[in-house]
Amino acid sequence: MESVFPLGHTAHAGTYNANSLAIASGIATLKKILTDQAYAHMKARYEELVKGLRDYLEDSGIEGFCQQNVPCRLRILCCKR
Repeated sequence: MESVFPLGHTAHAGTYNANSLAIASGIATLKKILTDQAYAHMKARYEELVKGLRDYLEDSGIEGFCQQNVPCRLRILCCKR
């Protein structure tokens, strides 16, 4: 909760803005579903996606590349490296 504005830098805007019950239920849900197993599954799918995109760019002759900055974040740039 300390990361949510006004204490932190994350804005929580919208229909349930400043609704502590909505925030608490969201956090509880994320804690339940974002397990180590879920992260491992997500990372494996991500690696498959990156490989497939790189293979596609190479096979199709498109000048471009997939740039991975942080885990599970990807940019596809269609230009010379």
